[in-house]
Amino acid sequence: MGKSLSKKKIVYIVLIVVALFSMVISNVSFDAEYQLAMAYRMIKGDSLITQMWEPHQTSAFVNAIFMKLYLAVFGTTTGIVLYMQIVGLFMRVGVSLLFYHVIRKVSEENVAFAVAIVYLLVSPKDLMLPEFSNLQVWFTTLMLLVLLAYFDSGKKVYLCLSAFCLCMGVLSYPSVIIIYFGAVWILGKYGKRFVPDVLLFTGVCAVIGIGFCVYLLWNADIETIMKCLSCALAVEPSHTVSATDKVLAHLLNIGKVLGTLLVVAVMGSVVVFVTRKTTLQKKQVEHFLVCGWYVLMVFVALNIL
Repeated sequence: MGKSLSKKKIVYIVLIVVALFSMVISNVSFDAEYQLAMAYRMIKGDSLITQMWEPHQTSAFVNAIFMKLYLAVFGTTTGIVLYMQIVGLFMRVGVSLLFYHVIRKVSEENVAFAVAIVYLLVSPKDLMLPEFSNLQVWFTTLMLLVLLAYFDSGKKVYLCLSAFCLCMGVLSYPSVIIIYFGAVWILGKYGKRFVPDVLLFTGVCAVIGIGFCVYLLWNADIETIMKCLSCALAVEPSHTVSATDKVLAHLLNIGKVLGTLLVVAVMGSVVVFVTRKTTLQKKQVEHFLVCGWYVLMVFVALNIL
């Protein structure tokens, strides 16, 4: 049984490598160009807000760091897109492995493996590079995982690191700031020292936030910054819609995901029905989950292709 399971994992790993290779060399859209262009402008000295009016400009810092290293070594932008795709691959694999390590502690091996696969292969826009949508997911995940490490060890450095990850998530996509309230709730629910923990967590966030504001005010006064922000948000129509329309859009997206999962469940049930004679009755639920898992993997593969 152990050898058979090991062989299955090897097959999975091979398929995953093929899928990731496909994503690295083929999945580059205008959002990737947009992200890299922002980072390049930042490298060349354009100031945030006042000279860059892109709505997602604060997310450019990760790409800018790695692009600057590439330019310093090679002195050209030739090949830089593939390079950034590979950088994003290593970042995604790193977060997925950490996720796997944490899940394995609280669940069984196969569950952790399955969760890590889904996390590794499914992303907001199927881009491999550190695009703003990917960054907000990665940093939010890291914030939660580091918070779990704090609960396990009690070391304050993990709590500070968790707050740092939240701030990086906010820079990736400002609306991630709402996760702060979730973090406070988690500290109250599972922490042992609620008030000191929240004060330290909030203090780290405040220091980083104040530092960022000082950086902005160093280049321009508040009135100029507000005018530039207004222009930046007006560039893309999706940032000028009402809060009600945004909530409805999110609900529609949730409906699409639930619809996909419903189709997976129905198809998994069909597979169970066809193969029911070869399955013991007491294992029907487990059999259904396994069938649903393989159907979901087919959906993921088709999406990647």
